[in-house]
Amino acid sequence: AERGDPQSVGVCVFTNQTERGLMRVIHKNKVLPRQPIRHLGLSALAFAIASYSANLAAEEQADALALPEIEVTAATQVEDTLELDLQLLVPSDTADYLRSLPGANVNRNGPLTGIAQYRGSFGSRVNVMVDGVHIKSSGPNAMDPPLSHIPPLLLKSIELKRGIAPVSSGLETIGGSISVSPISNDFGETKSLESTGKVSVGYRSASEGSQLALFQGLANSHHRANLSISAEQGDDYEYPGGDVSPTEYERATYGLGYSYQRHNFVLDFTSHLNDTAEAGTPALPMDIVSIESLSNRIGLTVNLADERQLKMHILSVDGEHVMDNYGLRTPPMMNMSMGMMPMMSPMMRMNTATVEGAGFGVNFASPFEDGIFTLGLDGDSASHDATITDPTNAMWYVKNFNEAQRDRTSLFAQWDGQANDKLSLNLGLRLTRVEMDSANVGSSMAMMMPMGAAAQLVNRFNSADKQQSDTNMDMVLNTTYTLTDTLALEAGIAQKTRSPSYQERYLWLPLESTGGLADGNSYVGDVNLLPEVAHQIELGFSWDNQTAYFDPRVFYHVVSDYIQGVSTTDSAVLGASMMDPTPLQYANVDAVLYGLDAPFGCQFNSQISLDGQISYVRGERDDISDNLYRIAPLNGLLALSYQKDKWAVVGELEGYAAQDEVSATNSEKATPGYSLINLKGSYLLRHNLELMGGVENLLDNEYRQHLTGYSRVDSGEISKGERIPGQGRNVFITASLEW
Repeated sequence: AERGDPQSVGVCVFTNQTERGLMRVIHKNKVLPRQPIRHLGLSALAFAIASYSANLAAEEQADALALPEIEVTAATQVEDTLELDLQLLVPSDTADYLRSLPGANVNRNGPLTGIAQYRGSFGSRVNVMVDGVHIKSSGPNAMDPPLSHIPPLLLKSIELKRGIAPVSSGLETIGGSISVSPISNDFGETKSLESTGKVSVGYRSASEGSQLALFQGLANSHHRANLSISAEQGDDYEYPGGDVSPTEYERATYGLGYSYQRHNFVLDFTSHLNDTAEAGTPALPMDIVSIESLSNRIGLTVNLADERQLKMHILSVDGEHVMDNYGLRTPPMMNMSMGMMPMMSPMMRMNTATVEGAGFGVNFASPFEDGIFTLGLDGDSASHDATITDPTNAMWYVKNFNEAQRDRTSLFAQWDGQANDKLSLNLGLRLTRVEMDSANVGSSMAMMMPMGAAAQLVNRFNSADKQQSDTNMDMVLNTTYTLTDTLALEAGIAQKTRSPSYQERYLWLPLESTGGLADGNSYVGDVNLLPEVAHQIELGFSWDNQTAYFDPRVFYHVVSDYIQGVSTTDSAVLGASMMDPTPLQYANVDAVLYGLDAPFGCQFNSQISLDGQISYVRGERDDISDNLYRIAPLNGLLALSYQKDKWAVVGELEGYAAQDEVSATNSEKATPGYSLINLKGSYLLRHNLELMGGVENLLDNEYRQHLTGYSRVDSGEISKGERIPGQGRNVFITASLEW
C-alpha cells in the first residue's frame, strides 16, 4: 500500500524463500499523522479473507522477491502477526483473484477476458491501474481489460480501495479503484550488483493449460534493472457436460524496467508488452485473433525537506487488436436471397481496432495539521479506431469508430490525518474536465443503399455536433472513530461522477461494441448523454480482538443519469439492426445500488485458522420497476487453513445464491445457486523451491456463474444463448524457484 492511501485492500501473491511463501502482517502500536489504512491480507490459495482492519495504516518494505513485511500502524493497536500463504492458486487470469475481496467479483467473457466488478459496478465505472498506468483496452469490447496485462505468475499485488475510494486513487472512481503491480526488485545496499530472480511453471488439467514465467533483476545502491517474460497456453476447458468452445488461449508478456537512485530522488522507467495470440471469448460475437499492447511509463520521485514529497510521471499506451467470428467458431448464417428461395451464406466478419493513449501525473505531499496534505494534477487521452471488414468481400466495410477521442484533465486536493486521538479523516475534492470528439464515420452499406437505414444513421451522426465536454466534481469524506482497542466505527459520504465512454457516445450503428456487456443485444450510442452522478454513503465497524475479526460495511448509492440501454422506436436504428430486432440505445436513467460486505475470521492457534467473507449487492432502476444488469448474487467464501513447518493445506467452500433479480430491459436470464469445494496445499522442498497444487471443484459439479455471459457461438456443445457453464474439476500444480 502507498503511504497515506486510505482504505487499502491488498492481495500479495509472491512468495519468500525464507518464509515458505507466507505473508506477515505486523500491527504495531504507533501513531501516524495521516488517514489509517484498512489493509486486508487475502489468501489467494483459498480465495478467503484474512483481515486486520480497525483504523490501520501501512508502510511496506520488501526486499527483491522477498516476503513483503507490511507494518500496519494505528493509534491504539498492539503487535500482532498473521501469516497466510498467498500463491497456492495460480488462475489463468489475474482478475480471478478479485473473488477473494469483499464486494468484488469478475465479469467473465473468456479465459483472458475478466472485467473487474465492485459492488455492482463494472467496466469503465471501476478505475483499474496497472503498474501505475491506466491501460486502455485496444478494442471496443474490452477483450483485453486492464487486469489481463499482468499474468498471475508475475503478479506481486492487487490493491482495492475498499468502500468509497479516495480522490487521490484515480480519475472517475464512481465504482471504486483497483491497482495491480508486477513483481519487481529493490535497490541494493552496496555498490556491488546483486542478482535476484524467480522462475515459475504451472499446469491446469481442466484446460490442459501450461504457464511459464521468468523474472530476473540486477541492482546495487544506485541502479536497478529487471526483465520479465511469460508464456501461457490452454485448450477449451472442460465441464461435466463436455468442452466449452472456444475457450482456448495463447498469450506472452514481456516487461523491462530500470531505475536510478541518487541522494533524494528516484528516476524510473518501465515498459510492458502484452502479446496475445488466438483466444476465445464465447460470450462475445467475435474471438481474439491477436492483441499487441505496449505501455511505457517514466516516473520521478523527489523527497524534499520536512518530509515533503514530489511525484511526477508520464506514460503512453499503444495497442492493436484484431478479432473475427470465423477463426475459432462457425460464423453465423445470413439469408442472401432476394426472392422466395432462401440462400444462406456465412456472415464472416473481422474487426481491426487500435488505441493511442498518453497520460501524466504530478502530485505534491506535505505534512499539515497532524496529517498529510496532497495536491495533484493528472490526466490522460486516448484515440480509438475500429473498422469491420468482410474477408470474402474487399468492398464491404463499417467504420465502427473513427478517431473517437476521450481526454481527461483533473485537479485534486486531499487531506489525511487525525482530527483528535480517536477520529481520523480522509477528506478530498477532485475537479475533472472530460473532452470528447469523433471524426466522421462511413460504411459501404450506406454507399450501396443511399436511402437505406445505414445511410440515414451515417448522415445523422456525421452532421451531429460530436464535440462534447463535461466538468465533473468528486467530493469524499471518510472517517474512522476508535471506540476501544478492539472496535472502531467507519463512515463515509461522497459524490462521485463519470462521463460517458466513447462507445456510449459514439456507437452510431446497432452493434455489440459495448465494452464487454455481453448481454447479446445490439446498441447505439447517444452523443448528448449526460455524466453519471452518484451520491454514496457507507457505514460499518471494524472489530478485532487479536484472535477473531469482523469488518462489515453497508453502502447505499443513488445514481442520477445512470447510463443504461433502453428500448428504441427509432425507425433508422430498427432498420439497420440486422441481427437484433430489438436493439437498445444508451440513455440516462436513475438507479440505486445498495448492499453489504464483510470479511471475518478466527485464528484458533498458530497453525489453524478459519477465514471468510460474505458479499451482497442489489442494483435497481429508480425510474421504472426493473433491475440493473449483471449484478453478482449473494455469495460467500469460507476457508479452513492448516500450516506447519514446510507445508500448508486449505479446504475451501465457495457458495453463490440464485440470482433472479435480473434485468428485463437487457433480457437477462436468472441463474440457480451453487457451491464448490476446493482443496489446495504447498510444500517447501528447499529454502528457495516450493511446490503448490490442489483440486478446484473437487466434486466436479456443473454450475453457471451469473457473471459469465451467454454463448454467442452457433455450433458446439453449448447452445447459442445458453449461459456458459463454469469449469469442471481442475487439478493444478505450480513450482517456483527463487534466487
